Amino acid sequence: MRNKLTNIDQLKNKINYIVFTGSGEPALDTELSKEITILREFGYKIAVFTNASLIWNAHIRENLMFADYVSLKIDTVNPETWLKINRPHKRLSYDLILDGIKQFSKIYKGKLSTVTMLIKDINDNKEEVEKLANYLNTINREVSYFTTPVFPPQESYVTSPDSNNLDFLKSLIKEKVSKAVLLCCPDNEECFTLNDFKNELLGLLAIHPIGVETVKQFVKKEVDTIMLNEMIERKIIEEVDFHGKKYFKECAAL
Repeated sequence: MRNKLTNIDQLKNKINYIVFTGSGEPALDTELSKEITILREFGYKIAVFTNASLIWNAHIRENLMFADYVSLKIDTVNPETWLKINRPHKRLSYDLILDGIKQFSKIYKGKLSTVTMLIKDINDNKEEVEKLANYLNTINREVSYFTTPVFPPQESYVTSPDSNNLDFLKSLIKEKVSKAVLLCCPDNEECFTLNDFKNELLGLLAIHPIGVETVKQFVKKEVDTIMLNEMIERKIIEEVDFHGKKYFKECAAL
């Protein structure tokens, strides 16, 4: 870890946070607070991106208190919509989750943000946004981010709202949600690898798909090209099309 951070510094890439995120849920890690404490010794701030599904648990809230920055996923305040988007464990209660978020926002001393993904025909309507706005305005947070599906999703029905509706939603969000920031469709992806192209690429793909052209920009050596082609041939990664752009993503486990 120390060597990797040193290499990043040598490339003059500024590190703002060491982030706990990925294909799993960071809050499930029972050692999260200890790991944050250890990583802080490197001199960097720590961020945790969580789906908030376990924030009703007092022990989970206590672990998250160790982070400098916490991002909570809140796509709706409607339990039925939550079920459609997240397909949660049947024993989870969304009312408890929403209450846990409120409790956490009252005691957390770091930077707290929320993120909402607007999905066509699911939560991209006036009623959903207004109810969500009423809730968000009751919690202590630095910013609430709103985004749309940018990368290839797991399910084909997950798409961005129509452009006309998105324009309407932007105006509605700005009017109803305090401290709102709308994020959509970045022109460029930031991505770089160091000395372990294969494992670092797979680590990035565990978070979300990456544009084919972006990956190819960071193929520095012939051996990296060989590794990339080998991962495609062995069906470790695959190329997919989303909104007219090519992406690499992890192949589904057999």
